[in-house]
Amino acid sequence: MTALLRSIAEPYHSGCLMSSPGSAESFFVRARAMAAEGLFEYAIDLYLDGLKLDPGNIDIHKELRVVSLRRKAAGGKDLGIVQKIALRKPQGDPVSAMINREKLMCYDPGSTGWVIEVAKAAHEAGLQTTEMYFAELAWKAGEAGRKRP
Repeated sequence: MTALLRSIAEPYHSGCLMSSPGSAESFFVRARAMAAEGLFEYAIDLYLDGLKLDPGNIDIHKELRVVSLRRKAAGGKDLGIVQKIALRKPQGDPVSAMINREKLMCYDPGSTGWVIEVAKAAHEAGLQTTEMYFAELAWKAGEAGRKRP
C-alpha cells in the first residue's frame, strides 16, 4: 500500500471509526470512505473483503456496482491476463468463487458475461437473493442491448 493510501486509510484501520474491527460493516465503512476519495481499486478490495463475511448483502453488491462503474468512467482499466487467470481458478468454497467472479466483473463492469457468471456462482453458493439481483441485472443489460423495431 502506498504512503498516500496508508495515510488516508489509517483512521479506518485504527478502529476509531468502527465499532467492531474486522466485521463486514467495518470493511464497508472504509470502502465508502475510499470511494469518496476516488481510490476505487482500494474501495473495491474493501467491499469484496466485507462481502466475504456477508455475501448476501444486496445493498453492498449494489454499492460495489456503482463504485465499479464510477471507476470505469474515470478511466479505470481492466485486470491483466495473469490476474484474470488467477481469479478464474476453481475454488473449493462457492462464496470465494462468487467473490472472485464479482472482482472480475468490477474491473469490466460492461461485460454481461461476468454478471451472468456472478449470478451462477451465487446460485452455487445458495445465495438466492444475490443470484436474482445479478440475473435481473444481466436481463436488463440484455434488454438494453437489443435493437427495437
